[in-house]
This record gives sequence, structure tokens and C-alpha cells, in this order.
Amino acid sequence: MRKKKSRHLKLSVSTVVAIKFDPSRVLYRSYSKGMSEGTRLHLEMGFTNKRSFSKMIDDVIVSGIPDRITDGVIEDLKTYYSEESRDFYEAMAHCQCNIYCFLAGLKKYKIYMYHVPSGRMTIIERAADYDQALRDIRKAVKVWKKLHEVLGIG
Repeated sequence: MRKKKSRHLKLSVSTVVAIKFDPSRVLYRSYSKGMSEGTRLHLEMGFTNKRSFSKMIDDVIVSGIPDRITDGVIEDLKTYYSEESRDFYEAMAHCQCNIYCFLAGLKKYKIYMYHVPSGRMTIIERAADYDQALRDIRKAVKVWKKLHEVLGIG
């Protein structure tokens, strides 16, 4: 028996964030060489959540798996190697965590910024902004659909 194809677009939180901050990454699926080191550090530091959250937004299913949830707070680990890249990764983390909070119905998030060369960790805590999360998702969906229309991707 054939499985029916879903008529809903499905986007991961990481795709929504990549569209906002680094659209070429979505097109070329290119990732930095530090990704494997980041994965190792996530495991070592216990950022290993497996629970997924999803929500239907208009005609799109948005889903994602936050790094960790502790006492009702979304927690995300971002690793970086240079101070020049920190602001970029921090901005991405705020967007990502905010969307995770929206999907999970949680009100706060923490970002753990880990500078790999020095071993320095900075923790940033914020309240979720569901309205901003919804704006970010809707804008990403609009860009995603337009991109696929222009490129003829089905």
C-alpha cells in the first residue's frame, strides 16, 4: 500500500533559522568544519535532548528538537572559535530558542555560548517572544516557497 503524500510543507526550526541568517546554507547544505567538534561538545556537556516539538502554522508544519530542556527552560549550546563569529551565532541562537519556546509552549530560554579555544562559557537568559517567533516562521516560509518556485523545486 502506498503512503499518501502530505499536502503540508514541513520545515525544521534549523531550516527556518538558516533561511533568516544564512540562506546559502539551505541551498547548498554546507556546514562548517567545526560541526563535528560541536557535536562532540554537545554530547560531553549533556545537550542531548531527543524530544521533538511541532506546530501547524498556517499550512506549514514546523518542528524541531531543542538541545536540552531543564526545569521548563529551553537550553541551547552554541560553540564558536572566534570573537568575530560570536555575534552571528548568538543571534541565530536567540531566533532558534525563541521558536523552540513557541513550539513547546515554554516561556524562557538560555543560550550557552562556548568559546572552544579558551573553554569560556557565557550563559544568556531571555523571555520568549511568541509574536517574534511567528513572524520569523512566516517570513522563512514565504522565502522558502518563493525560492522553490523560482528554482522549480517540487
